Amino acid sequence: MFPRVFLNVLIVTSIFIYTVCSASDEGNRLWDVKLDPLQLNYDYEGWITVCFDGINLDVANVVCRQKGFTNATNIEISDSLSVLSPSASGLLVIAQVLCPSTSNYFLYGETNIMRCNVANPIIMDLPTCSPAKIVCSKFS
Repeated sequence: MFPRVFLNVLIVTSIFIYTVCSASDEGNRLWDVKLDPLQLNYDYEGWITVCFDGINLDVANVVCRQKGFTNATNIEISDSLSVLSPSASGLLVIAQVLCPSTSNYFLYGETNIMRCNVANPIIMDLPTCSPAKIVCSKFS
Protein backbone atom coordinates (compact mmCIF):
# COMPACT_ATOMS: atom_id res chain seq x y z
CA MET A 1 0.00 0.00 0.00
CA PHE A 2 2.72 2.47 0.96
CA PRO A 3 4.70 2.28 -2.32
CA ARG A 4 1.56 2.88 -4.41
CA VAL A 5 0.54 5.94 -2.38
CA PHE A 6 4.09 7.27 -2.57
CA LEU A 7 4.15 6.76 -6.35
CA ASN A 8 0.83 8.61 -6.78
CA VAL A 9 2.10 11.53 -4.69
CA LEU A 10 5.33 11.57 -6.71
CA ILE A 11 3.46 11.66 -10.03
CA VAL A 12 1.11 14.45 -8.89
CA THR A 13 4.05 16.45 -7.46
CA SER A 14 6.06 16.05 -10.68
CA ILE A 15 3.13 17.20 -12.81
CA PHE A 16 2.61 20.22 -10.55
CA ILE A 17 6.30 21.17 -10.65
CA TYR A 18 6.42 20.82 -14.44
CA THR A 19 3.28 22.93 -14.84
CA VAL A 20 4.51 25.70 -12.53
CA CYS A 21 7.99 25.82 -14.05
CA SER A 22 6.67 25.82 -17.62
CA ALA A 23 4.23 28.66 -17.09
CA SER A 24 6.71 31.46 -17.79
CA ASP A 25 6.42 33.03 -21.24
CA GLU A 26 10.15 33.72 -21.35
CA GLY A 27 11.02 30.13 -20.46
CA ASN A 28 9.00 28.78 -23.37
CA ARG A 29 10.88 30.85 -25.94
CA LEU A 30 13.59 28.92 -27.72
CA TRP A 31 16.57 31.20 -28.18
CA ASP A 32 19.14 30.04 -30.66
CA VAL A 33 22.63 29.20 -29.43
CA LYS A 34 26.05 28.72 -31.02
CA LEU A 35 28.67 26.40 -29.53
CA ASP A 36 32.04 27.95 -30.53
CA PRO A 37 32.13 30.52 -29.20
CA LEU A 38 29.11 30.11 -26.96
CA GLN A 39 26.65 32.79 -28.05
CA LEU A 40 22.97 33.45 -27.46
CA ASN A 41 20.77 35.22 -29.99
CA TYR A 42 19.55 37.80 -27.52
CA ASP A 43 16.35 39.66 -28.49
CA TYR A 44 17.19 42.83 -30.42
CA GLU A 45 20.92 42.77 -29.67
CA GLY A 46 21.75 39.86 -32.03
CA TRP A 47 24.40 37.28 -31.13
CA ILE A 48 26.01 37.95 -27.75
CA THR A 49 29.02 36.03 -26.45
CA VAL A 50 28.90 34.23 -23.08
CA CYS A 51 31.98 34.45 -20.84
CA PHE A 52 33.86 31.24 -19.96
CA ASP A 53 34.00 32.08 -16.24
CA GLY A 54 30.22 32.54 -16.11
CA ILE A 55 29.12 29.00 -16.99
CA ASN A 56 29.53 25.44 -15.75
CA LEU A 57 28.86 21.92 -17.05
CA ASP A 58 25.14 22.18 -16.19
CA VAL A 59 24.82 25.10 -18.63
CA ALA A 60 26.87 23.25 -21.25
CA ASN A 61 24.59 20.21 -20.98
CA VAL A 62 21.48 22.34 -21.58
CA VAL A 63 23.07 24.05 -24.61
CA CYS A 64 24.09 20.71 -26.13
CA ARG A 65 20.62 19.24 -25.59
CA GLN A 66 19.09 22.32 -27.24
CA LYS A 67 21.33 21.69 -30.27
CA GLY A 68 20.22 18.04 -30.44
CA PHE A 69 23.09 16.31 -28.63
CA THR A 70 22.80 14.16 -25.51
CA ASN A 71 25.15 16.12 -23.24
CA ALA A 72 28.33 18.19 -23.10
CA THR A 73 31.75 16.63 -22.71
CA ASN A 74 33.83 19.75 -22.03
CA ILE A 75 33.90 23.53 -21.62
CA GLU A 76 36.91 25.40 -23.00
CA ILE A 77 38.05 28.93 -23.73
CA SER A 78 37.29 29.68 -27.38
CA ASP A 79 39.95 30.78 -29.85
CA SER A 80 37.36 32.93 -31.65
CA LEU A 81 37.97 36.45 -30.39
CA SER A 82 36.58 38.37 -33.36
CA VAL A 83 32.95 37.52 -32.64
CA LEU A 84 32.45 39.57 -29.50
CA SER A 85 29.62 42.04 -30.04
CA PRO A 86 30.99 45.59 -30.19
CA SER A 87 29.10 48.34 -28.41
CA ALA A 88 29.66 52.10 -28.44
CA SER A 89 31.73 51.92 -25.25
CA GLY A 90 32.99 48.32 -25.11
CA LEU A 91 32.02 44.71 -25.71
CA LEU A 92 28.51 43.46 -25.01
CA VAL A 93 28.69 40.07 -23.26
CA ILE A 94 26.66 37.80 -21.00
CA ALA A 95 28.74 37.35 -17.86
CA GLN A 96 26.78 34.53 -16.24
CA VAL A 97 24.28 31.78 -16.98
CA LEU A 98 23.01 29.45 -14.25
CA CYS A 99 21.12 26.23 -14.92
CA PRO A 100 19.94 23.78 -12.25
CA SER A 101 21.91 20.56 -11.97
CA THR A 102 18.65 18.63 -11.71
CA SER A 103 15.59 19.08 -13.85
CA ASN A 104 11.95 18.11 -14.12
CA TYR A 105 12.73 16.13 -17.24
CA PHE A 106 13.22 12.55 -16.13
CA LEU A 107 15.57 11.23 -18.79
CA TYR A 108 17.87 13.93 -20.15
CA GLY A 109 17.09 17.19 -18.34
CA GLU A 110 16.50 20.73 -19.51
CA THR A 111 16.60 21.46 -23.24
CA ASN A 112 16.04 25.24 -23.43
CA ILE A 113 18.68 27.74 -22.32
CA MET A 114 15.98 30.32 -21.63
CA ARG A 115 14.63 28.24 -18.76
CA CYS A 116 17.96 28.91 -17.05
CA ASN A 117 18.92 32.16 -15.34
CA VAL A 118 20.62 34.27 -18.01
CA ALA A 119 22.19 37.52 -16.80
CA ASN A 120 21.44 40.68 -18.75
CA PRO A 121 24.13 41.64 -21.27
CA ILE A 122 26.73 44.02 -19.90
CA ILE A 123 29.54 46.04 -21.46
CA MET A 124 32.92 44.52 -20.59
CA ASP A 125 36.46 44.67 -21.92
CA LEU A 126 38.05 41.66 -23.61
CA PRO A 127 40.64 40.71 -20.94
CA THR A 128 37.82 40.37 -18.41
CA CYS A 129 35.72 38.01 -20.56
CA SER A 130 37.16 34.97 -22.33
CA PRO A 131 34.58 33.54 -24.77
CA ALA A 132 33.40 30.04 -23.87
CA LYS A 133 33.41 27.04 -26.20
CA ILE A 134 31.22 24.00 -25.55
CA VAL A 135 32.11 20.53 -26.82
CA CYS A 136 29.08 18.24 -27.12
CA SER A 137 28.94 14.45 -27.18
CA LYS A 138 29.07 12.95 -30.66
CA PHE A 139 25.81 11.06 -30.16
CA SER A 140 22.65 12.97 -31.01
